[in-house]
Amino acid sequence: MTEDIVARVRGLQRPMLEEAASCFEQSVLEHLRVVLRLAVEFYDYVEGKDQADLRYVSDSIYSGLESFRRVNEAYNVCTVPDVVTSIGRPCT
Repeated sequence: MTEDIVARVRGLQRPMLEEAASCFEQSVLEHLRVVLRLAVEFYDYVEGKDQADLRYVSDSIYSGLESFRRVNEAYNVCTVPDVVTSIGRPCT
């Protein structure tokens, strides 16, 4: 990743991770980092800013599915009353 991409990713991650820290376990925060990085990389590919090959982009997205699933499940814990799992805790 270029320094520009790293700076953009960290700029997006910082406020989102701070906000999510109140209801996500640390492991889920790590998965959120992955999802945000992949989103930036994919956006750059779609916009033509990144010349990565389609196979790399597809593999990256596929590798991030587990992270997306875990973040999604933890988010549901935060938004659906009385739902508790091992990866998140209800937000107040």
